[in-house]
Amino acid sequence: MIRHGGKKSVQGMMMEINRNLHYLAITRYPWLRNIPDSLPLIVKFFEAYTPLIECKEVKWKLPNEGVYKCNSDGASKGNPGPSASAFCIRNDAGEFIFAEAKSLESATSLEAEVVALRSGLEFLYLKQFAACYP
Repeated sequence: MIRHGGKKSVQGMMMEINRNLHYLAITRYPWLRNIPDSLPLIVKFFEAYTPLIECKEVKWKLPNEGVYKCNSDGASKGNPGPSASAFCIRNDAGEFIFAEAKSLESATSLEAEVVALRSGLEFLYLKQFAACYP
């Protein structure tokens, strides 16, 4: 660090820049290993970096015969912030039985998910649906 009126060599300044950029890189990308500690190598490292993206298709499946399926979801804008939760019940033929959605004043996304699941399970219990899986 240069103090007011202080002096630093070009090499000393370059070392400090490299150190700060290396610290920034390892702080911003903690999952990356072996990030180099000099600017030219850092640039080459990130130019060669390709993030691994995994894509998996998920399809809704019918429940077993005689069973009802409860799908639920919750979301939050702001986390915490204005939120909503919903659930949907379908029978073993995939036919729509019931759905409900509600706004939540302020909640996290996890809280909204839990409210949605709980609401669906409470509905199933109160209406005495015997066989169900979430």
